[in-house]
Amino acid sequence: MKTLNLLLLLATLLLSSGSASGAQSSSLEGTWYVGSDRGQVARITNNRGRLEARNENGDTSRLEYNGRSRVRALDWGGMTGEIRGNRIDWSNNTYWSKVQSSVTRYSNLEGAWYVGGDRGQVTSITNNRGTLEARNERGETSRLEYDGRSRVRALDWGGITGEIRGNRIDWSNNTYWSRSQSSVTSYSNLEGTWYVGGDRDKVARITNDRGRLAARNESGDTSRLDYNGRGRVRALDWGGITGEIRSDQIAWSNNTYWTRSPHR
Repeated sequence: MKTLNLLLLLATLLLSSGSASGAQSSSLEGTWYVGSDRGQVARITNNRGRLEARNENGDTSRLEYNGRSRVRALDWGGMTGEIRGNRIDWSNNTYWSKVQSSVTRYSNLEGAWYVGGDRGQVTSITNNRGTLEARNERGETSRLEYDGRSRVRALDWGGITGEIRGNRIDWSNNTYWSRSQSSVTSYSNLEGTWYVGGDRDKVARITNDRGRLAARNESGDTSRLDYNGRGRVRALDWGGITGEIRSDQIAWSNNTYWTRSPHR
């Protein structure tokens, strides 16, 4: 009798566990919308407890669910998703939502931007039915992936990423785009005469032609100069060496430095 009662108890526990798991996974089943765009439909189905996800391209993956707030797509490189109510935030910086909209809006991104704030270097971000595209100052375009919060990734520009900070995007290639424009970007902390190693006989210069910086070293060699707007420059034509701006000194990554005033 004791053995029979124990078996009945175990069976009851297993059945209740299965019911709980099924109830939990039911919150995942059904239709999802990639980036809330009703034109990009995804689905999660349940076949006898086996979950499967289908993305907007029709690709499928087995789905592993931890019973709480995380899923893993076994056939999509094992990428994971955080379940947050009616939204799944995927580890590839996309998201699925139960809520749909006719067109996903990115009002904080769409429109004109200016490279380094220079109105002569216009860029733009456009939204075509929820698909973002960026165009740089040379007219080159890239699909743009947005995590819905503060980061974008330019898929066709080597995957460079951008941090969105209000009316500015700081790119990982040490450039930035700004909503604000100026007739000529000023780099008063960089322009003018510099002295290599503080030696008055080794004169270098940084010039600004309508927001385009150029450096000339003591040998007369020149390079375009890329400035991140904060404390770093990169000499594009000198092997990409970088310089840290420290008040009246630039410390270069090739172990040389320039100063504003000669020391000898």
